[in-house]
Amino acid sequence: MRLHFGGLVLQYSVILVLQVECMYTCTAHSLKL
Repeated sequence: MRLHFGGLVLQYSVILVLQVECMYTCTAHSLKL
């Protein structure tokens, strides 16, 4: 159960990082334009 929970946390962390990186990239492109 703990391993499964750890996997969910890891997956959520990866998704969160990707979303933040996408937002940062989109914002950077908008500022360039």
